[in-house]
Amino acid sequence: MSRLPQPGGDVGNWGEVLNDYLSVAHNPDGSHKNGSGTTVVNVPSSGTAQVLDLAAGDIFEITLTTNCSISLLHVPTVASFDIILHQDGSGGRNVTWSFPVSWPSNAAPTLATGVRLSAQLTFITTNGGASWLPVIIRDNLGSVGT
Repeated sequence: MSRLPQPGGDVGNWGEVLNDYLSVAHNPDGSHKNGSGTTVVNVPSSGTAQVLDLAAGDIFEITLTTNCSISLLHVPTVASFDIILHQDGSGGRNVTWSFPVSWPSNAAPTLATGVRLSAQLTFITTNGGASWLPVIIRDNLGSVGT
């Protein structure tokens, strides 16, 4: 696993250790790799299934138009991404997670399903997506859209 160089240690290979660490989130030219910068992917109509491509972005804004199952594609070894879920003008839409999430109490929370309410979640993995740590940033956000 990549790490930062240790002060007073890594004598003679400090540059290699640092470059290895930086290569996790950066391309050789110094730009951020997809999934490590901030790229928003807008999904205006969820459908029954959404595959979130982590090579395409790291913030996914989804308007739920029906109950939806969410899965992932192109998961790097270390990653985090945000999902912002918006209920449509009917509300009542639920989400299921088709990837391994370590929910507290081993149960996914019930997110707000009121008309035009929103929720924001962050997911973090350090093992290539074998498990994801969820963080509910906000739920039951006020009315969005018209």
